[in-house]
Amino acid sequence: MKIIKRYELGRLMTFQPDKTRPIFNWMHYKEAFSSRLVEVLINELNMHAPVFDPFVGVGTVPLECKYNGLFSMGTDASPLAVLTSRVKCRNYDDKELKEIASESARIIEMLKRRKEPAFEWKFELFPPHRAFPQRNLQVIKIIREYISKIENEKIKEFLLVALISILPLSSYVMKDGGVLKIMKNKRAGDAKHLFKRKIKKMVSDVKTYGVVYDEPNIQLGSAKCINAEDSSMGGIITSPPYLNNVDYIKVYGLELSLAYPNANCNEIRKNMVKSFIGKNDVGDIENDYVYNKLLEHVGRNPPLIAHAYFTDMLEVIKECSRVLREGAMCAMIVGNSVMERANIECDVILSEMAEEICELKSSIWVGSVRYADVPVKGKLPMRESCIIMKK
Repeated sequence: MKIIKRYELGRLMTFQPDKTRPIFNWMHYKEAFSSRLVEVLINELNMHAPVFDPFVGVGTVPLECKYNGLFSMGTDASPLAVLTSRVKCRNYDDKELKEIASESARIIEMLKRRKEPAFEWKFELFPPHRAFPQRNLQVIKIIREYISKIENEKIKEFLLVALISILPLSSYVMKDGGVLKIMKNKRAGDAKHLFKRKIKKMVSDVKTYGVVYDEPNIQLGSAKCINAEDSSMGGIITSPPYLNNVDYIKVYGLELSLAYPNANCNEIRKNMVKSFIGKNDVGDIENDYVYNKLLEHVGRNPPLIAHAYFTDMLEVIKECSRVLREGAMCAMIVGNSVMERANIECDVILSEMAEEICELKSSIWVGSVRYADVPVKGKLPMRESCIIMKK
């Protein structure tokens, strides 16, 4: 395994370059990497269709593949991610865009009547009324109720993504790492105006920057059990959750609960890679391959979450190896971690797992290095890297 400095890729391993790129920026997702990185990886690793992303997130990989004329596939355990990715990656004709504009105009007109909505919005952390000005909460619920009655699924989902994308700007909520904070001194924009402007932008983006090509196949599913045939993928580009004790179902819980009021969050979590420990998650660490790998790299008494994380990630790597064609490449963007004063080199551990268990050839492209202040030990380096694995 080689560790190669590729610091020119560091900024591309963040969402920053896509914050201003049309369609890619419809939903702000700071955990995502950039579309430019996808293009670099496709070209440098000579990837062929279909390209696959088992953690599809907000659809950066399939959308960039579409721009490059490559058919792609993706899965995600979160229905919110699947919804957003599908909407961004679809083809829309002029008739559909006119219908979207007409439906949004009807919604704006209806909002003038201010009828009390029957839609019931529940969120597991706190009641949504604490997170929004009353005027915005009513507008959002009215729009959501109207959208639920639209029969055309394509139009319905387009409008739904527009609505959930304005929640951060119309609320008092701040996403601070893995925590949602309600800050009453935060300025919340007008939800009606934000929704109207968002629809106008999304329609304009499709007309100006949309690419008509085969729509990617994006499905709800777990990366630990990929629904694809053996040796069927020409390349994999993905980024699993980092080992950071962040519950993304809670971080994006307002959006998820608005889009899918009946979603079972605990069931969704079961299909995700364990990157955090809940209040009730206790247990003993099994003395297995993963435990011994952690003893080698972390030392005695490795964190419980680290064992759970790498156990799940081993299953993911096995599945990626299974679906890759011979000679094809998998590029996996990961971040290292500091937990319980231990510096956990996730990139090295995952690379060794790929080599030892799946017999993949691997190298590590280091994009950036940050430093974490740890009591007693001082500053510890934390790499953000792209693991390159060849079957």
